[in-house]
Amino acid sequence: RAEQALLKAYDELEVRIVERTRELQREITEREFTQASLLRSEERFRDIAEAASDWFWEQGPDLRFTFISRRFFEVTGVASEDVIAKTLMEFVAPEQLAEDPQKWRRHAEDLENRRPFRGLEYPVKNKHGQVVHIMISGKPVFDECGLIAPKYKRKAIEDQAMRDWQQGHDPDDFTMTS
Repeated sequence: RAEQALLKAYDELEVRIVERTRELQREITEREFTQASLLRSEERFRDIAEAASDWFWEQGPDLRFTFISRRFFEVTGVASEDVIAKTLMEFVAPEQLAEDPQKWRRHAEDLENRRPFRGLEYPVKNKHGQVVHIMISGKPVFDECGLIAPKYKRKAIEDQAMRDWQQGHDPDDFTMTS
């Protein structure tokens, strides 16, 4: 009788092991599918970002640039070491900061308080000494824990386009927040 009970328990355990193994295999397959889908989605986003006329960037919680898409460097001619690991205030030319200190103080407050902003325009000199006008809008993105993970979208507007814009076009024609 004890032997029969032991064999029955053994058989039940075998069935549970087979069932759980199948469940784990399904979970693993689902996880692999989800990871592959995520990788494809990230790749599509990178392809779109690289093909776009705009560029994207990320700043860490300390508001230092951690990523800027390649398009920024193509359009502006600025070297990555001149921007990555710097804050926007460190990147912007001192004469720009001095020209309109209130504008930059308001922008710094927006960033520090994690507020979205729109239509911030300033010129940047590229490596050839040409001025490229930049107009940016940004919106902070928070992770699932509520921590800041800012991601923004920028667009460069060359001199002629900037003059055209100044003659009455809406800034929304040139900016979009992500």
